[in-house]
Amino acid sequence: MKKILLTILLAFQLSAHAQRSAIFFEDQAKFPSGLTEVKSWLVAMTSKLPFAFQDAKTSPNQDATFQRFSLALGPDKIVPIGNSGSAFELESSDGKPSKINVQYEGKWKISAYQPNFNLNTFNPSDYSKIYENALLVYNISEEQALAEFLNKYVTDDKLPSLKAFLRDAEKLTKKKFDIKNIDNVTLTAVVKEIYLKTNRYASDVAYQLYLKNKNQDKERANLANFFRKFTGGNVVDEFLNIATPQGKFYFEKSGVFLLLDQNIFICFG
Repeated sequence: MKKILLTILLAFQLSAHAQRSAIFFEDQAKFPSGLTEVKSWLVAMTSKLPFAFQDAKTSPNQDATFQRFSLALGPDKIVPIGNSGSAFELESSDGKPSKINVQYEGKWKISAYQPNFNLNTFNPSDYSKIYENALLVYNISEEQALAEFLNKYVTDDKLPSLKAFLRDAEKLTKKKFDIKNIDNVTLTAVVKEIYLKTNRYASDVAYQLYLKNKNQDKERANLANFFRKFTGGNVVDEFLNIATPQGKFYFEKSGVFLLLDQNIFICFG
């Protein structure tokens, strides 16, 4: 067993597609079904940690939380990390029960933009859902999205871009749009007509027409290209960072050791 000293303040970074929580799970049923093994491991670990909850604060839009609690330790002063063979140990020589005060700072940025976002049903390989939610995150209106498609993706040598788009949209949705004075119509009127006749957003119809691809690599590239003007980066990676709960645990105690199992290989870099 190797021992590493963690001085004064230990920040343990968590970043996973998992339920937002501190050291316990208020509702285990909400844990994503695809992470059953992770859930079992975490529940087994946390169920062995007697804790006393102290206080908590949550941001108004529910995208950040701050919690304080303490872990009660037995005479051996050891907190096992699941069944990994590793553990936290509190330096002590008196052999008496003690406790470690812990602070948890959590962030879930997507809550600020989409309060109804459901991590349990979210599929990171479904680029259409990333597109749909990214429009909200980057505050892109239906008119802005449609304008981007008209300027960048709709090409027809014989028709103006809006007429070509409406032709393609009618073919896809099998609906006939009633657009009067098409040469002077506003994009607001167009998106309203499409939603009225199809119950679908114009941005979604345009995505299916011009960005959707059977080849996922090409579809991801199309998605990145569409958002480059709005984000300046890789929208898929940026969105997954926003949609992923993140948190830090701070152990407010000097003399906290991390005991590592001999079979664990750690790569620093």
